[in-house]
Amino acid sequence: MFFLVLALVACEEEKSPKVGTGNLAATDTVIASTAIISDFEPSPSGGQPVSAKPQYYIRSHGEYGMETLQLDSNPYIAIETIGWSKTGLFAYRSKYFVDDGRGQFWVYSYAIVNAINSEIVEKDSIESEINAQPEEIQQHKAQAKEYKEKWNAILEKHEIPGKVENLLAENFKNDLLKFPVDNFYGWLDYSINHAKIDNKVDDEGIQIDTVKWKLIVGNGTIQKTIGKKVEEFEGMLHNVSGRKILGYYKSPHENRIIVALSDYYWFSFSGGYYTIRLELFGCDLNH
Repeated sequence: MFFLVLALVACEEEKSPKVGTGNLAATDTVIASTAIISDFEPSPSGGQPVSAKPQYYIRSHGEYGMETLQLDSNPYIAIETIGWSKTGLFAYRSKYFVDDGRGQFWVYSYAIVNAINSEIVEKDSIESEINAQPEEIQQHKAQAKEYKEKWNAILEKHEIPGKVENLLAENFKNDLLKFPVDNFYGWLDYSINHAKIDNKVDDEGIQIDTVKWKLIVGNGTIQKTIGKKVEEFEGMLHNVSGRKILGYYKSPHENRIIVALSDYYWFSFSGGYYTIRLELFGCDLNH
């Protein structure tokens, strides 16, 4: 039974999701022998005022949906500011939850992201198992102490004010701000394509879900796409995924923000496994 569990979990991890980038076209192409069903769902945001456009999306395969997917920032994810440089670098501390069949983990992280191009400049993390043994806990504490010295030097190198203390501390400041900012709103424009293909093995076929999304910041006259992805999910077990705009941070030096997005995935095997992460995207509100 133990080997069966590992095999099924590994299979699901391999099949969901596949992530890529590309042109966000209005249609999807499914490469398969025979397409049985193709159901395209456009974004519901067209024609809505910017303040009412969607802050999240959910894609569901099977009978599970919003009640299963935990889109809010707590208790599975947290983030706080360390500081901003005068050149658009944003330093932050975060944690997120992973329950992927290997075990249940908190991932604690320090990172610096460039708010001009959304690229990660520096990053370190500690993966701490929920039921870690005493010797593992001591190793994590020793590692966190090393990170404190290392990261204070990194912050100084990048001219970012602020200091780091204990990477494993739970006292997150919860300092995310909510839209609007300077009459700008953030929303997700997305499409979901459900396609069932004939795999010539069984009568059910295989369902392929393709999600194309854009993260947009704008108002009634200006719209800026600051992030986008194309992802494929192959339906095997019941699963559900989605993203939600958690809020933004604003630079004290210039009219620039960082938008924080949660990335959730849940599948139903053995009671259900969560994988929950953060994605950050920068935006210049002047240009």
